[in-house]
Amino acid sequence: MTRLQRRVATSTVRVIDNNSEEIRRDPLTGVISIHPDQRNKPFPVVRRTLPDPGGHCVFCGLAAAPVSDTNDIQNGDDVSHLQRDSPHSFVIANRWSPFGPAGGADLVIARRHVTDFETLSPDESEDVLTALLEGRARHRPAFRRTLAFVNVGLEVNGTQPHLHGQIVSTNVDATAPVAMTMTANSLDEDVALAHHHGLVLNDSSRSVTYVAWAPTTTGEVRVIAQDPKGFAEALHTAITDLVDVYGPLAYNIVLLDGPRLVAQLLPRFTAVGVLPPYFGMAVVMIPPSDVADALAHR
Repeated sequence: MTRLQRRVATSTVRVIDNNSEEIRRDPLTGVISIHPDQRNKPFPVVRRTLPDPGGHCVFCGLAAAPVSDTNDIQNGDDVSHLQRDSPHSFVIANRWSPFGPAGGADLVIARRHVTDFETLSPDESEDVLTALLEGRARHRPAFRRTLAFVNVGLEVNGTQPHLHGQIVSTNVDATAPVAMTMTANSLDEDVALAHHHGLVLNDSSRSVTYVAWAPTTTGEVRVIAQDPKGFAEALHTAITDLVDVYGPLAYNIVLLDGPRLVAQLLPRFTAVGVLPPYFGMAVVMIPPSDVADALAHR
């Protein structure tokens, strides 16, 4: 048995008052998770709610506004800079940065008014993800920390009903989003864990989709791909399947740094004691096998 096989086949289980719980370490994040025995217990799903646009969609206004020779967009009294334009998305530079002058925040906006990633067409989803990946690469030389993500639903800080992603960067360590850089070995170990525990949903030459054995948040689905097209297809399928099984739940898509294209799909199930991603200890209510079985038998 190889070292990797030994690691994926073992974990720590302890029994407290006749209830078992398992302690797992995530190969990608290093987070320690405690998984209590919650089999056959019902769990609620947080249904997605969307912000009220107040009769006006600010992103639709930007999409329809004229663009100057210097790539500025005049929308009423507001002036935005168009960083990137394509048939299915556009990027507004340095808007809504949580770090002020110490950081930047680009908005990647779907050109068509949709509210969620699963409503996008294959070409649209590939275009939005490509814009996020290119924007992340553009930020890296100037900033020490960069995080690219999409939020869908008020429950996960989706502040606009028009689908968009953000690329948030900063040089401030104290409040910086954590940028995880993983190795090929940690990715291989994570996939091996998923295979060992029957959590792989798809494994092809283009992409791998699986429910994380030691998830950052409960029900986490991970996607690894070789190219943006395969990345978009796998993510789109995974989100569509989740919504088909559980209804319109809120979710995040977080792009991770790695030797291949990697994303976390974080559906919003009820969980107890989950601290912010990548920090401390997570207590997960729903066994990953439950989510994997539900998606596999949809």
